[in-house]
Amino acid sequence: LYVHDVHDEIQVPSAAARQFFAEHHTQSLVFLPLNVRRRGEGLIRLEWDTQRTFSSTEQRLYHSIAGQASVVVDNRQLLVATQTRAAQLDKLSRIETALSIADTEEEILLAILPSCNTPFNVSLQYIETDRYDNPQALIVKQMWQAGEFVPHSPIINQRMPILPDS
Repeated sequence: LYVHDVHDEIQVPSAAARQFFAEHHTQSLVFLPLNVRRRGEGLIRLEWDTQRTFSSTEQRLYHSIAGQASVVVDNRQLLVATQTRAAQLDKLSRIETALSIADTEEEILLAILPSCNTPFNVSLQYIETDRYDNPQALIVKQMWQAGEFVPHSPIINQRMPILPDS
């Protein structure tokens, strides 16, 4: 979008936008859309403090710049997504490694706690089933409360029946 005169009500219909540009001494501007895979991801705004007419050569140049910048934005977004995914996979790998060497219920909880954003309480519970593999009860095997293990909690090894659905 090429705006020769930001004070022209036809080119800039919003009074608030005209006021904004006046406060920033802008007379002419160009909006270069950043389109990534047919989606608008942003724009580059070029401003001048004088009124300008944009030649076809300038318009082609700005169009080319917008296209190249769009590719860079897309590549940057892909890089960030790849880095985020790599960090998630690294975290999962560390958890998997810690779980693979866990010998106790406490070590199991220690393996997963760093990835849980420090909840107040965590418990490891086993499911007791009947001979048909239907869940019958939960049995708490380990408790972590307020930052520490509670090995002598009264609910450790306690059987809590699971009510059947009505």
